[in-house]
Amino acid sequence: MSQELTDSQSIGSKWTDWPFIFIAGAVLIWATQPWQVLQLRDAILLAANVLAVFALLWWTDQYEREPLRTIAWAFLWGAFPAALLSIALEYQWSTLFGAVIIEELVKLVALFMIFRRGSIQSWSDGLVMGGFIGLGFAAFEDLIYAINGDDAFATLISRGIFSIFAHTFFSGLGATIIVFGLLTRRKWLSFLGFFAAIFLHLTWNTILAFEIFSYASAGFFFFYSFLPPIVLFVVAILLRKQERHELLNKGYVAIQSGHLDEIRLSQIVSFRERRSFYRICATKEEKREARAGIYDDTRNLLSGAYSTPMVIVDTDFTY
Repeated sequence: MSQELTDSQSIGSKWTDWPFIFIAGAVLIWATQPWQVLQLRDAILLAANVLAVFALLWWTDQYEREPLRTIAWAFLWGAFPAALLSIALEYQWSTLFGAVIIEELVKLVALFMIFRRGSIQSWSDGLVMGGFIGLGFAAFEDLIYAINGDDAFATLISRGIFSIFAHTFFSGLGATIIVFGLLTRRKWLSFLGFFAAIFLHLTWNTILAFEIFSYASAGFFFFYSFLPPIVLFVVAILLRKQERHELLNKGYVAIQSGHLDEIRLSQIVSFRERRSFYRICATKEEKREARAGIYDDTRNLLSGAYSTPMVIVDTDFTY
């Protein structure tokens, strides 16, 4: 029987989850000193680029949205520890292929940490968590390019249009396959997901490094600018539909086993029913508790914790 899951178990909920992130962040910020180069408009543009991708991942994660602390942990891991480890290791293995493997490995570490703490129960969780890790990495990479470029604002515009989706695309798509392998106990699929992330990342870097296509090439422009966001959006839609189908199937089992009733299942799979339920809450605290309860039930459905019959112990003894 699967263990029931709550927000308190998710990564980011303990203070011990954060020291390495804060240390890595302090080291990188002190080393780069972005305030010496970037203006306020540059910081606003970088934030806008990040928020555009954040909105897509946030929309994908509606059925059992992860706590903000978990999302923040994933993003900051990608931005600081993953970036710091990549920089340190790439000094020893600085080839194009080696750099790609290192970057995807340090992002994969975070994905496994999140998975082990019970924050991933579905394919869409893989896309969302892998995407946020990749987004954090992309944000810091864009920051470095802006600091070292001739025109920080122009650099952030071009990378915001072209490449802010790139690491989100590599990590999110690879993580989706990895998570599918982990959830179905097919290790070969998890390895395939990791190598898919490496292949996509290596293809991207190879095109940029060797200019396989000219900037005037329609094929290059399509791949470089439109393919990652289009694929991410299509995958997000498909995974949302798949997650709803899975919730319905497991929900009917949970009703038969006594864990849920039909009203609760409708609140889980229908956003309209959720909003109606939230509206009858008298206070913000009641609404917060109602939302947390639905998210907990959704996670337990997806994890299989509600698949076994409830055991009711009768304590009314007659002597």
